[in-house]
Amino acid sequence: MTKVKASNQHIPVLLEESIDYLVTDINGTYIDGTYGRGGHSDLILNKLGKNGSLFAFDKDPDAEKNIQKKHLSDIRFNFIRAGFENINDKKNNENYSSNLIGILVDLGISSPQIDNACRGFSFQKDGELDMRFDNTQGKSAFDVLNYYSIEQLIKIFKEYGEVESPRRIAEKIILHREKSQIRTTKELSNILSTNRLKLKIHPATKVFQALRIEVNDELNNLTKFLKEALEIVSIGGRICVISFHSLEDRIVKKFISEHSTINKELLQLRELPKNFQPKVKKVSNLIRPSDIEITNNPRSRSARLRVFEKVA
Repeated sequence: MTKVKASNQHIPVLLEESIDYLVTDINGTYIDGTYGRGGHSDLILNKLGKNGSLFAFDKDPDAEKNIQKKHLSDIRFNFIRAGFENINDKKNNENYSSNLIGILVDLGISSPQIDNACRGFSFQKDGELDMRFDNTQGKSAFDVLNYYSIEQLIKIFKEYGEVESPRRIAEKIILHREKSQIRTTKELSNILSTNRLKLKIHPATKVFQALRIEVNDELNNLTKFLKEALEIVSIGGRICVISFHSLEDRIVKKFISEHSTINKELLQLRELPKNFQPKVKKVSNLIRPSDIEITNNPRSRSARLRVFEKVA
């Protein structure tokens, strides 16, 4: 098993807060939808009793290679190499079709993913333009940058990166690739740096975010996950979502709102039809990292946790 270098160690975000809300029955069944390096899974297992069980998902081959040895030897632990959007696939959910009372996903990129130049997630490290969570299949950032039309690029930069002047950036990319393909993160970063102007952040920040979201279909996968999680979790079970940017958080917030509110006109009825009863309730207000956590782990700064519970 490959060991993770100390510089690449991942510090789980909002660890205590998320697991305190998640684990309501020490003998229940839980899902960690984003195993990563096992930080959240580790605390879940520490809280579970001998009859509890945990199913950990991750589509990243590196996550499977780096499963903690103590987890592999724990009979309560089960690893499934798949994305959290696939938790309701028949081949997966037959293992936890009853007594599933908690699901957690951490939508952030892990430190090993960011710090490994070969993965192409960071413009601060020179590597191939990949950005796939599962780098064994699907289109890469290289494919998007070199083969998407200008209108497609404008769309993803605008919608997924909320980039200023998306057309100008797309035009620069098109102009450059007419001469030669864009192959590395450094090359892309240099192209974008000419558009820096007086921006507070490097222009590559939001462009890289947009590319990563497009490559991994992140927002559609999150929407699919929320629907499937609500379907398979038991009544009284909780779903905890840690997000890192406003696009993700809006989707989660909207989902909770849509499934926890009642049409005002229906309130006039003596008895609310079952199909129109709220399906979830919000367990807490938005939770952010403490100042201490941000100091210890600056990458946690933008994290936010939402927790909701299935009630019908």
